Amino acid sequence: MTEQTTRPTPPSPLDPFLEPFLQALADRAGGYAPTAHGAALAHSLGWPPAFAEAVFVSARSRGFLEPCRDRAARGRARWALSERGRAWLSRSAPGPDPMPRDDATPAGAEASLVPRDG
Repeated sequence: MTEQTTRPTPPSPLDPFLEPFLQALADRAGGYAPTAHGAALAHSLGWPPAFAEAVFVSARSRGFLEPCRDRAARGRARWALSERGRAWLSRSAPGPDPMPRDDATPAGAEASLVPRDG
């Protein structure tokens, strides 16, 4: 493993959203193209497309994604989980959803937006 893969990744406010996003990319054969797959992925996660793009940019900038080639893509940029992304995903554990959500609120956002009593 390289130093970049073994070095701990500092926490981010987007960490609760990275787990389902990275898992969805890990399950996707042929890579992820933000322009072709972004809206469908956002819909499947219950997120606005712009929020899914922000999570994608966070994952890419943290080294969790790497470019990959797919012959069917005809030269378009595709992204796949990197070794570092796989390591981060294996260490992350999905937490319970603290509150039911409506379709307008991204999963996990309630914990940061709603103060807890007690």
